[in-house]
Amino acid sequence: DPGLVGKLAAGRRAAAPPCVNCCACGGESVWRVAPRSAVDAALGDSLESTFYEPPPTDLIGIVNMANGMTAAFHGNEVCFSEPYKPHAWPAAYRYSVDFPIVAIGAIGNSLLITTEGRPYTASGNHPASVSVYPIDLPYPCLSKRALVNMGTGIMYPSYEGLVFVSGATPQLASAQVLTRDEWASYYPTTMFARYYDGKYFGNYTTPSGETKSFIFQNSADRIALLVSTNIWASAGYSELQTGNYYFVQNDALYLWDSPNSQNALMDWKSKDFVVD
Repeated sequence: DPGLVGKLAAGRRAAAPPCVNCCACGGESVWRVAPRSAVDAALGDSLESTFYEPPPTDLIGIVNMANGMTAAFHGNEVCFSEPYKPHAWPAAYRYSVDFPIVAIGAIGNSLLITTEGRPYTASGNHPASVSVYPIDLPYPCLSKRALVNMGTGIMYPSYEGLVFVSGATPQLASAQVLTRDEWASYYPTTMFARYYDGKYFGNYTTPSGETKSFIFQNSADRIALLVSTNIWASAGYSELQTGNYYFVQNDALYLWDSPNSQNALMDWKSKDFVVD
């Protein structure tokens, strides 16, 4: 196969036809002759789409990654498409994890796989060479609609609080401002969230049906910021082209921080101060 080296370099071993033991390549290498197909030189490369398959019918959670890869999942299996060919999902590009997958998020060549158990990371330059590693921390994702790409990492709700993953080691981002018991009052299993202006906009519903929201800002060099608001959303969209955040409330569409709206009032709660 004249294209064997290129296919192996690209990680597409399955696309190379098996050796027929003709020994033509060996002889031509010795005599420095350009390699040819001993089977039929006119055929050229084998058909690349031989192993292409349609995506599983229950595939969900589609995200785009670097190098033209597309990732999605079903059950406990994460799947990758052929680069720049989102219609082709070879069976060789599917990887299983130990728990049912809840949601996935992409940062460059890396994919965060959140499950009903521990999270996983998957990374690689080509779907055939992806490596999947478990993160041995008890941080299941409690709401698929609350997993958010924050630009520098992925944030999602777990039992302990808001988890932020950038690289291989997650951190409990909300630990600075909320205990586990305090976090439980935000009912993370009901959460929906979006990213805007470097902040995590979270919305949740109490058992009585009351809708509430909060804004969380994580920071590496100062204390995290948590603000509770009465402006909740049932859906939202952060527009990349304009930087605007649109949200839905009572079946109506609104623009967050609209220049035509008035600023809301805020109560600041400080820590306790002891004075003489």
